[in-house]
Amino acid sequence: MGGITLLSSEQERKKVFIQLGNRFKLPKEVVIFLYNVLLNSIKSDFSLIKNFHTNILSARLCVPVSLSIDIDDKMMNPTNLFQYRLPLDRGNEWLILHESKKRDSLLNYGFYKELKPRDIILHQIKMYGEINFIKDFDIKGDVQCLTILKGKRRIRFIDDHELYIFDDYFRYKNSNGYNVIAYPDGYQGVWLA
Repeated sequence: MGGITLLSSEQERKKVFIQLGNRFKLPKEVVIFLYNVLLNSIKSDFSLIKNFHTNILSARLCVPVSLSIDIDDKMMNPTNLFQYRLPLDRGNEWLILHESKKRDSLLNYGFYKELKPRDIILHQIKMYGEINFIKDFDIKGDVQCLTILKGKRRIRFIDDHELYIFDDYFRYKNSNGYNVIAYPDGYQGVWLA
């Protein structure tokens, strides 16, 4: 008793049911019936859990971030609540595969507030990696000069102006000579010669 066993969990369950049946002198048919009731209950619970996670994932992928989702008994529904938004015979894998196209479309049309936080952070990292993007306005004595904004000031600047600077970043990427100049109280998009 209580030692290490090489039996699988299902074999252990069967062993326990046989031991209980022998202890209480139950007929084998009753023990088998109780075991099948337990198995059906486990399968039903697993199905509910799977449906819940499928529905939550579908909701996250289908519903815009700005809308809230109520997590209630509908999420336990055996069918996918958002199946009507998917092509025939397609599931969440199709949504995940096409998520990048949706993100690119949102970026192209300027719907930055509909982006997921992960996508916003990824674009901020791209902006940080473009070392020549965002110049710092500096005054040294009587001379005004533009230097590259670096370090924590660069991170803080990108984070403070997160959604507003996306248009300037795309303009910088798509045209020569456009850049952003950071001032202590804001920034300005300019065409540099």
